[in-house]
Amino acid sequence: MNVIDMLLKPDKRFLLQYRSEDAPGWTSKPFPRELLKKYSSDSSILSRRNVRGVALPSKARILIKDAALYWPNFVLGLGTFQMRSTSGKPCELTIGWQRGEDKAPVKVVASTTEMVRFSVPRAPDGYNDLVIAAGAENTAPVFLGVHQMLDRTELFSRMKGDGVEIGPGPKPQALPTWKRRVRYVEQATPDMWQSLYGKETPTPVDKNLWKRYVVGTADKIPAKTGSLDFIFSSHVVEHLANPLGHFAYWASLLKPGGFVAAVIPDRDGCQDYTFPASTVGEIIAEWRDGNMQVTPDHFRRWGKVQMPKLTVEELMASGRSIHVHFYTPSTMAGLLGQTAAQLGFRRFSITNQPNHKDFFVVLEK
Repeated sequence: MNVIDMLLKPDKRFLLQYRSEDAPGWTSKPFPRELLKKYSSDSSILSRRNVRGVALPSKARILIKDAALYWPNFVLGLGTFQMRSTSGKPCELTIGWQRGEDKAPVKVVASTTEMVRFSVPRAPDGYNDLVIAAGAENTAPVFLGVHQMLDRTELFSRMKGDGVEIGPGPKPQALPTWKRRVRYVEQATPDMWQSLYGKETPTPVDKNLWKRYVVGTADKIPAKTGSLDFIFSSHVVEHLANPLGHFAYWASLLKPGGFVAAVIPDRDGCQDYTFPASTVGEIIAEWRDGNMQVTPDHFRRWGKVQMPKLTVEELMASGRSIHVHFYTPSTMAGLLGQTAAQLGFRRFSITNQPNHKDFFVVLEK
């Protein structure tokens, strides 16, 4: 989970603290929403794209308790942030790990005109709390860039011809155009959703799109073999047992030159951080087994972390949609590197940014 998600949740382990004028030390205060920012930069590092982050006032700091427990990549010195001044003055940032009042700080100084990317220092043994502090009163406020925004526009611009979006819920993303004929595959029709979940659904289904919805599932798409130009899904793959079996099935529905585009949660940047990433061996074993359905073992693993008071039987009876597997860009690259050709794809690509909540996978037939 990244800093932005902790703010929006909000997470009790995340504290914004100011230097107190009335008493020594730091005083914790609620984080004002106006300090959440998207920051556009012309820096070549950022390829002219928006960076999502936090405007940190001078003499203020962020304390993230027990960060070492759920950001293992940061502990190893592999985590990164970005920063720049929010004015024409130089800014200063101090970052380090803390154990009680013991600190291991590292100072980072940014120029006034460019965004600077920097690594989080490796955590000494026993130091679990991450501290990020803006400079003293005579330095400018700091924009702490958490992650560069991934732009889905390029994915959608490729979607031409006949295709499907799997599991869009009430808010499809691949909208129809004069070049794009798209259907939406869901387990229930929109009018059924409204009767079952109308009170819980903040975004009602656009009735102009109802005619494009068809009943189906990720392993039973109402389309003929070799009939589709594209298949798109957003935050669906993590819910699937035997994901390689699903990818192979999707490949069979594509025309030559067609592609699958999937947006998948990045375990290192979202609330899945409490789970270990699924292994290549585990997923290949499911593929060889051939079962496409979520098993009691999947519910047991998820429930042990998320809902430990419920039995596996109770979880399964609830009809809850769980995350079956947990991915990072690197584990997905290793998985597809071994299997893409066997699944029916000639190549694949992965697009990601550090600390982002998800990443993109494109598989081309």
